[in-house]
Amino acid sequence: MFTDFARKKGDQFFTNLLATTVPTQPITMSDFNSRNNVTDIDISNLIRLAEGVGDWTPLQITRKDDREKDYYSYISKNKYKLHDGIPECVACKLVGVLPVSAEEAVNALLDPKYKHRWDAFTTYETEVGIFDGDYDVYLKYYELKLLFFLSLRCIAGGQSLMYDTARRAYIRIGKTNPHVDIDHLKQNKDAIKVTVVQMDIIYKISDTKCRYITCTYGYLHFKDPTEWVMKRIFKKKGKKLFANWSEISKERQKNGETERPNNRLFETLDSFEKKYIPTVDCVKTW
Repeated sequence: MFTDFARKKGDQFFTNLLATTVPTQPITMSDFNSRNNVTDIDISNLIRLAEGVGDWTPLQITRKDDREKDYYSYISKNKYKLHDGIPECVACKLVGVLPVSAEEAVNALLDPKYKHRWDAFTTYETEVGIFDGDYDVYLKYYELKLLFFLSLRCIAGGQSLMYDTARRAYIRIGKTNPHVDIDHLKQNKDAIKVTVVQMDIIYKISDTKCRYITCTYGYLHFKDPTEWVMKRIFKKKGKKLFANWSEISKERQKNGETERPNNRLFETLDSFEKKYIPTVDCVKTW
């Protein structure tokens, strides 16, 4: 019976399964300084980090007799490299289950009409444009207020949206792009530039349920030897992300908002599908 099961699942299923449990090569990012800097190295390494199970400490714990939560937040035990000249950084991971389809979860996440409801940190943003490449990247400039006692941070980041046919999951990857000159984009001239990578993976479960992982790490320019600040930031973000993502998804459905929202990031998904999965028989995974 196992032989039949293994044959039906195929090699890629077991490759993905092992990738979630067995440490392999170090997590590294490709060069940040290219015009379009999202690569297969970034995607595959962030997936390995996000789906891995051995390097995470929970920020909230369910006691033995408690009801399981619909979301959890984690911080990594190890630190990871971004690029030369930047200290290694801890990573944070948010996971949860939403009572909507993966497609609706993506639409709710990217709907600018509701962004203020779940984004706890952005105070200002503006569009830069789309850079084409192996994976088209939509660039924006952001200013962030992470905690009340920290000064503003800023970032010019590129994002790309794609679909993994083996995992049956939508993937959004974001990465700082130093290639972009941000001086003329700044609303607050004293905002401190940060370097960050992030990945959201939204897995299909059914027409009414999906699972997500959000994984982030970056250098935010403050000393945090006990990771107290990072723990506070991502525990807050994990709770707010889940609560508002669920509410917005239900609200969109109630209002009959079933179409894609007006967000140019979907252009990167359209480009991805034309290049890599033009027919239903095509396979694209990492």
